[in-house]
Amino acid sequence: QYEPETYFVAVYNGTDGEGNSDHGLGAAFARQNEVVGVVSAQLRRRSPLIAGPSNGDDPSNSALPSVPIPCPHVYLANMRVDGNMRRKGVGMALLSSVREYANSWSKKMNEEIPIVLSVDNDNSQAIGLYEKFGFDYLESNSVFCIMTLNGVQV
Repeated sequence: QYEPETYFVAVYNGTDGEGNSDHGLGAAFARQNEVVGVVSAQLRRRSPLIAGPSNGDDPSNSALPSVPIPCPHVYLANMRVDGNMRRKGVGMALLSSVREYANSWSKKMNEEIPIVLSVDNDNSQAIGLYEKFGFDYLESNSVFCIMTLNGVQV
């Protein structure tokens, strides 16, 4: 069973997040209160259904995951940060919000709820962000990797 998706949105308000001047970022955005980042998160109480290779396909060439995904977990997806706001803490703030969301489920369900995501192998900026935040590799193949961040022990 999956819970409804929850979206986390970062909005530019003209400051650096601590009330200080925007250090020239205002030129990148026509007005305040613009969305500069978004990510979705969803509690999943079971692993997603993944179809295996079709009859004529060679299973050794499959780009499908071969390791079990922990259940339950919070699945992180569709993370986007405006190009003008990258490397300014927006991605870390979004990930922190998702971690708090997962921690709230951990407390509610009285068990550890990890965060799981998949990312294309050629998305080195995103992979670097996830590694810096503390995500570990669950699996990696020639197309994508699955990463996980352990939840809070309850």
